[in-house]
Order: sequence, then C-alpha cells, then structure tokens
Amino acid sequence: HSLMDGFYAIVKVGLYMMLFSVLIRLLSLFLPGSGLCRALLLSSLEITGGLSLLSNLALPKACRYVLLMGSASFGGFCAVFQTASLIRDSGLKILPYIIQKLITALATSLFVYLYLSV
Repeated sequence: HSLMDGFYAIVKVGLYMMLFSVLIRLLSLFLPGSGLCRALLLSSLEITGGLSLLSNLALPKACRYVLLMGSASFGGFCAVFQTASLIRDSGLKILPYIIQKLITALATSLFVYLYLSV
C-alpha cells in the first residue's frame, strides 16, 4: 500500500510539472510583448521554464541574478499545486505556505541585492 502511495505521489508531481510547462508554452504564445512583466508572470508558474525565461532577459547580470534567486526560492505555482495536492488530507492550510514562500522569495532577493551591492 505504501509503495502505491509513493508511486501515486510521484505521478501527481510529474503531471503538475508537465501541465505547468504546457501552460507556460501556451501563455507565451498568447501574451503580447517580451518584457520583464511577461517574463515575471510566466516564470512564476514553473521553476524550470521560468528560470530559463528570466536568464534570457536583456537586463544587467546583477539584476537577472536577483530575479533568478528570488524566483528559485519561491519555486513557482507548480510547486504550490504539488504541495497542495500532497497535503490535501492532512488538515494543513496552503495559504500560510504560499505567504511564507513569497516572503522567502522577497528576503532572498533582498539579501542577494545587498550582497551584490557591497
């Protein structure tokens, strides 16, 4: 029974990764422009594709680094959906998790900015 639970969890995580990768591709076809706002929106969905989008922005290296580190520490909404699906029956709430991930992303970005400024 525990092997099947583990297999089921792995399949769910993989399916969310595929779903959000496809969502990024579809939205990139329909969202106009190619600027920072578009890249931030798309990169917030899934970490792998998102980091690739942010790394290709025409920004100074230090600015890209701050954005990349903040995005990596957040993990994307794909990770939020993965976590929500795995804790669904545990009684834990997903909103505090999302808030903590956003605070972590902001703190990471701030610390990276301060580190690069010194």
